[in-house]
Amino acid sequence: MPRGPEFTEEEIPLPYTQDLLKARVVGDSKAPKIPLYDGMTNPYDHLDNFRYAMEGRGANKATKCHMFPTTLKGPATSWFKRLTPESISSFAELRKVFLERYMIISDRLYTANDLSTVRQRLDEKLKDYITRFNNEYARCEG
Repeated sequence: MPRGPEFTEEEIPLPYTQDLLKARVVGDSKAPKIPLYDGMTNPYDHLDNFRYAMEGRGANKATKCHMFPTTLKGPATSWFKRLTPESISSFAELRKVFLERYMIISDRLYTANDLSTVRQRLDEKLKDYITRFNNEYARCEG
């Protein structure tokens, strides 16, 4: 029976910096039991669920980074795999790029600080970025 390609860790680069990859993982290393995120629902709800699940485990920031992709599925997993290798050095950065990608799906009002995270994607045309930015701006408070 034919088998699909087998990959080693080196062939599928992670987006984490070397310091983060070498950091000691602390706490329960089992995947959190929360609904998997596919990119179609509110990303803030997913981040809240993830935070609640990880707080009781004594997880440090490195553990959160390593566990976060286990809570993704489908298009969200594909997005994670496309992140630039060695571009993420903290969970705060991972959270930021996650929200940059999925914030538009949120139904909450944004603050000016939230709006500052909206950046043009590498593969996004300027016109599409401006449209997306204006849509986010329209949802800002005040």
